[in-house]
Amino acid sequence: MTEALALAAVASVLFVALSPAPRVVSRALVVTCAWVTVIPLHGAPSSALAIGIVTMVLVLAYAWMYRHRHGSGTLLICVAASTLLLQLLYGVMAEQVGPVRILATVAMLLTLVLCTGIRRPDLLHIANGLAVLLVLHVGYALGELFAGLPGIWPMTDGSNDISSRVNAILPQLAGRPMTSFSHPIPFAFFLLLASTAAMACAVEFRKRRYWIVPALGLFGIVISGTRSVLIAFAVVTALVVLFGYRRHVIGKIVVVVTAAATCAFVGLDRLREALGLGSGFDATASYRHRTAVVNSFPSLFGHDIRHVLFGWGADAHYIFDQGIVGRSSTSFYFFDNEYVATMSEEGLVGLLLLVLALCGVLMVGDAHSRALVLAFAVSATGFDALDHLPGMLAFMMAAGFAAAAMRRRTLRQRGAGIRELPARITSGRRWRIEGGTDPSRRRAACRTTAFHPQLGALGRADRVLRRAACGGGRRDLSP
Repeated sequence: MTEALALAAVASVLFVALSPAPRVVSRALVVTCAWVTVIPLHGAPSSALAIGIVTMVLVLAYAWMYRHRHGSGTLLICVAASTLLLQLLYGVMAEQVGPVRILATVAMLLTLVLCTGIRRPDLLHIANGLAVLLVLHVGYALGELFAGLPGIWPMTDGSNDISSRVNAILPQLAGRPMTSFSHPIPFAFFLLLASTAAMACAVEFRKRRYWIVPALGLFGIVISGTRSVLIAFAVVTALVVLFGYRRHVIGKIVVVVTAAATCAFVGLDRLREALGLGSGFDATASYRHRTAVVNSFPSLFGHDIRHVLFGWGADAHYIFDQGIVGRSSTSFYFFDNEYVATMSEEGLVGLLLLVLALCGVLMVGDAHSRALVLAFAVSATGFDALDHLPGMLAFMMAAGFAAAAMRRRTLRQRGAGIRELPARITSGRRWRIEGGTDPSRRRAACRTTAFHPQLGALGRADRVLRRAACGGGRRDLSP
């Protein structure tokens, strides 16, 4: 397996390095997404993690040279990066984090800065790449269920028997597949991530064929038996449809009426049973553990001010053994809730950074970033999202896409400012184009363009206009 991963690493670097310049950024992000699905932090051996993370850092650093500079979204970028760095800092201080996690954080930060220069056509390329990865993983999951294929990496406890992972949604299946994610929940979350990217493309670019990807993603989530991600999928799909298609009011009404009629016809009890949320769900270990963790959240604010602000550190064993956060079994040392995990480990400071980043993306982002952050925010209620590479990737991509959207809006506003120049500037340029040769009039038009207050901070744009007014020369008349 190590030799195969090494060959894949060389192929990944060459695939990005030999790409045309306009495709470097999108292909680097697709390659990063592919490696994220292959090397789980809590299941793959150290050699595989080293190869995969170094490859991600190499392709992201190479693509960083082709990124577009941004003038907006800096605060949002800093908040998102600080959220991840604070988690890393607490892990290092508690000696719970080693070089592999540090390199993974570096790779995710490179993903963030690379996404800030994304262009609109790149979004389609990224969605296409994620769709291909989704098809491959769903195909391997079917192989696990019906062909007896083992999971590529075992779970953290060393087990790799699919029959030990009971599928509560479809009990007739052999179990819950996990492909290369070392656990069914990260696998289902990646399917949600790829489906969300396709939904955003379908809404923003009005390409209906992209709805095929969420349909296949829904199928994969169902066979994975992950009920929390299935609920998140339903919530994200409803929000994308209701708020994405702003002009199709009739379509929204049809969706709402259809959903209500389906619930009334099937019945809420039968629907809960079909989703594995029936009467026996309250007695499951996952439900009781998540309930105990969530019920501990208000009590975290009742401790001394130091722990309320800065938490208890990244040692989950200490947090659970001391009873700071409740659990349903003494063998459980995971939160299954990113908000409770952040509050208990990093305190109110870390929680506010996380919430501020999520709200910032929702306020200033485009359809893609908002859809991704919705998928992250809803899934984080039943999943330690920032403790797994797919969750970290979704968080960084959402923040980077939002910053790129702010940059595009800023450039459009600057372009509108150029188009709204006073008539004396446009008349001077028109006179020059029509063949005027009077040097005094040409210099007057050049000075007007150079010193006009609307053009003082437009960077390259004002230099282009000044050269056009001066006849294409290189003379700079700025003060």
